[in-house]
Amino acid sequence: MEDNWDTILSYPATEVEQFFRNYYASHQGKGAAKRNLADTFRDDIFKFPPGFVLESSDTEEAKKVSKTISDIKNEQQVFIEVSERRWPYREATASDWQQERLQRLIKVLRHTLCIPLLLSFYHCLSEKEFIEVIDILERFAFRYITIVGAHAEKISTIYYDHAKLIRQAPQDYKISTLRSELKAVQEKYAPDETFESLLMQKLSYQDNSSKKMIIRHFLTTLEDHTGWYSNGANGKPKPNEISIFDLSKVTIEHIYPQNVNSNLISEELEPWKHDIGNLSFWPGRNNSTASNKLFADKRNLYELSNVTLNRELAKLDDWNIQQFQQRKIKLLKMAKKIFTV
Repeated sequence: MEDNWDTILSYPATEVEQFFRNYYASHQGKGAAKRNLADTFRDDIFKFPPGFVLESSDTEEAKKVSKTISDIKNEQQVFIEVSERRWPYREATASDWQQERLQRLIKVLRHTLCIPLLLSFYHCLSEKEFIEVIDILERFAFRYITIVGAHAEKISTIYYDHAKLIRQAPQDYKISTLRSELKAVQEKYAPDETFESLLMQKLSYQDNSSKKMIIRHFLTTLEDHTGWYSNGANGKPKPNEISIFDLSKVTIEHIYPQNVNSNLISEELEPWKHDIGNLSFWPGRNNSTASNKLFADKRNLYELSNVTLNRELAKLDDWNIQQFQQRKIKLLKMAKKIFTV
């Protein structure tokens, strides 16, 4: 028992506290008090009254405490895996693409609020259900948090309630109830018209690392769903899981170049060069081959690309304001179909 407790406390104090708070929320269905975390754990997790001292003769109580500490230690290891964006299952059945979505959710979208819920899914349900909830949360978090910027309190209650429900009766839990509750929040606070309007604002290109990361996430996720969308976008979004894009190596492509010789500037396109309708991507780190070339000079590169969004550009005879507007409308329509619960 002492060894397990020492292991739990062997990590930096701030990380230990962060874990305890996530563990508490996952088990209790509510956030822990900001102060006196130790007292809160004693009362609600160990269920000791104030001033309680565990006697060596009380073997039954000692077994309970030992079991609780062992469980806490095991959950801490899963918390560490998830927090560090590593798939927590040792004998994983998830595809590489599915596993990479955990990194998108926690690292790219920085949606750590859901970790108590993920702990409950891991410990009480199947890997298949864990995969499904990652998919739901990634789509929802991008729309509701990243783009619309809605308040987290509205969904923390849902996450915590479901985390506790799962632990109380995992055999009765239905993930469709979570989907329905998040759908109601989405429709009220992040409806299509709000999402579309803010997409155009939030995804305007800037030389900012966090902004560029979100644009890469957006474009590569659209790319993953081009087949599903072109076939009618029926039912739940179904990605092509063959390609896994490393966002640290993906480069953003300006179709109408962001730096163009003054004598070649298009007065129509210049004001829109950083708009999402003018952006695509290359999987590799260096797009210098296309760089600041005009559309006609890099059309053949688009044609040879393994990115569907680029190959679609190669079908165009020219890149003008009309083509830009049409593509922008299409990307926004795709986004509303893909980033939804």
